[in-house]
Amino acid sequence: MNPLSIRKFGSLFFLFVLFIASCNKNVNLDRWEPNMLVPLVKGTATVREVTDLAQKKFTQEIPGIDIGYAPFVPVNVPPLKINFVGPYEHTLSEFFRFVKVDSAVFDIELTNAFPIPISKGTRVVFRSSPDTTTSANIFYSHTLTQDVPAYGTYPKFEDIVVDKTITSVFYLYLENFETAGANNVTFDTRPTELGFEIKFLSVLTVAVNTDKEYTVTGTSEMKLGDEVANYNDSTAQGMLKFFMSNSMPIAFNFQMYFYDQTQTVLLDSLYYGIIHTDANHTNQVGVPQDSVQTKFEIPLSADRVRRLKEAKFMEYRLTGNTYGNPPGGVIYVGSECRLRIQLTGDIKLKVATFLPL
Repeated sequence: MNPLSIRKFGSLFFLFVLFIASCNKNVNLDRWEPNMLVPLVKGTATVREVTDLAQKKFTQEIPGIDIGYAPFVPVNVPPLKINFVGPYEHTLSEFFRFVKVDSAVFDIELTNAFPIPISKGTRVVFRSSPDTTTSANIFYSHTLTQDVPAYGTYPKFEDIVVDKTITSVFYLYLENFETAGANNVTFDTRPTELGFEIKFLSVLTVAVNTDKEYTVTGTSEMKLGDEVANYNDSTAQGMLKFFMSNSMPIAFNFQMYFYDQTQTVLLDSLYYGIIHTDANHTNQVGVPQDSVQTKFEIPLSADRVRRLKEAKFMEYRLTGNTYGNPPGGVIYVGSECRLRIQLTGDIKLKVATFLPL
């Protein structure tokens, strides 16, 4: 699933302190031993970020044959009214069945490639099923407020819908399609295009399909503090402390990778393997009954800190799955569900300090 945003997991940084005084220095054999509890990663992901509810963008092509005209044949087109052009089936995600939203945004753009105008009053309609005998399955519609000339465009518009259930599989129609027609025109193979994007703003409940898996990844630039001039690897001590709390009925695997400036050389990873958390339990409206806690520690050496400091990019990879549930069913993830991640560095480095003469 555009998945998890790097902003949701916070920024990654180390803090090291080194005393440097003047150009003329001698070494003080007393070692300074700082203890630093350093926040590295801290963030919370909600149902919107981890259930494949990234912005969904599509372009639907509507060829002339769909309104009854083959290409490269000169015709006279009389004034027409067609009840339904479509349906055009689309799938938002294989991971969820439907999502109940408090609010969502629909961005629509129409480019008319036909040699005839499309009249105002034509409707763009999204239905949860292909049944056109009812209006109960309509979760979004827009009526054109002006004519779209031949080879012209309809101004891009944005609508906010509230309190709707948006199905993952839906059916797009042009309904009450009207045109004033034109004489001696020829359709070609260029289709009229309807571009649309769905942005989920406030999610109430997601019905997630069982026995499914999806992965969200992202990459961000990084810088782990100032340059450190002097390590004593043999006396360095440290620990990465990882904590994850999962109140979603989805199991997760999590990993972070650190790359050089070319983004091709892997320098290190957060953990040697995969960090896993089991699924929690929710009721039939998606309210979590508890949460699953995952905690562990990873030894941290100064040599590893050096490798991480050379990294210029980090990539996170979060894989969610609903395995272990009967296939063909759904589980419910509500707005109270959270995936919380925290990583700290409990670092103790013995650093030789330089004092002025």
